[in-house]
Amino acid sequence: MTISYRNRYFAGPGHAAYGDWCAMEEMGAAQRVKEMQMRVGAQKSAHFEMTRAGAEAALNKGECLDPEDFPVVRLLKEGK
Repeated sequence: MTISYRNRYFAGPGHAAYGDWCAMEEMGAAQRVKEMQMRVGAQKSAHFEMTRAGAEAALNKGECLDPEDFPVVRLLKEGK
């Protein structure tokens, strides 16, 4: 089984992927964690992460989420 890779992406206005990440954020598939200035004098970049629902939707067949990014959720039966 393959594990998904890295749940973070940095992009700012003018970056080729920025619009895609903003669209995923609007759909609830990603979230903006914070804004940061990557270099002195550069535009601020947004730190994006996939939501659990977005990451699950993006999985390829046979792939699972990285437990470091998305801890395993175990449902306990009542009384156990």
